[in-house]
Amino acid sequence: MRINPSSMKLAFSAWAMREWPVERQIGLVQAAGYVGICLVSGAEFPFDALRADSAERHRVRALLDGSGLALTAIAGHANLLESDPVQRTTNVDRVRATLDLAADLGSPQGPPPVITMGFGTPERYLADREALAERFGELAQDAVHTGGVVALEPHVGQAIDLPEKVDWLMRAVNSPRFRLNLDNSHFEVMGATWMPTSRCWCHTPCTLISRISADAVRNTSFSYPAKVTSITRAIC
Repeated sequence: MRINPSSMKLAFSAWAMREWPVERQIGLVQAAGYVGICLVSGAEFPFDALRADSAERHRVRALLDGSGLALTAIAGHANLLESDPVQRTTNVDRVRATLDLAADLGSPQGPPPVITMGFGTPERYLADREALAERFGELAQDAVHTGGVVALEPHVGQAIDLPEKVDWLMRAVNSPRFRLNLDNSHFEVMGATWMPTSRCWCHTPCTLISRISADAVRNTSFSYPAKVTSITRAIC
């Protein structure tokens, strides 16, 4: 798929500062000159889909509106292959809650994608892949009701760690509500290339997110765009 360079806009993933209050995350990203932010939701972080009540959701939406930043995605990682059935149900429910959160915080164009990894291990890939496809399929059905999408993030050391595994999973789920969060750095460190050979997964233009060095995030005096190392992520 071809992307018009003149329409490309950079946003920033708050993953490197996920322990900060949301207002501090938004303030830093706005000051750095970006046009959007990917927020992070999790039980161990200040922002959490299961704890955020109506007042908190309105507050975060007001912070985004006041900053002028677009909400490009919400990262809500949960282990969908957790061996304990009770914890696994909790994990799946957390992703569902994040889809609801995305709908509440969405723009008139619709909710931002919800990103989650699948977890598991490379050694268990063949044994677990059907279960992972079933769970992502169920989440894609949930996304139909919220108007959003759920996006897989492949990751080194997890069941879905290579492009060919992504290709299998995308085909198995086969839903426009299931997308790929392309953080190709995980493929690169394994010596793999990400470009699929048989089909394109992109149903709409990709949302690109830039990767910034960890030192730059922790040092609020960094200048934009000197610390940008590469554009490495896309929602496809």
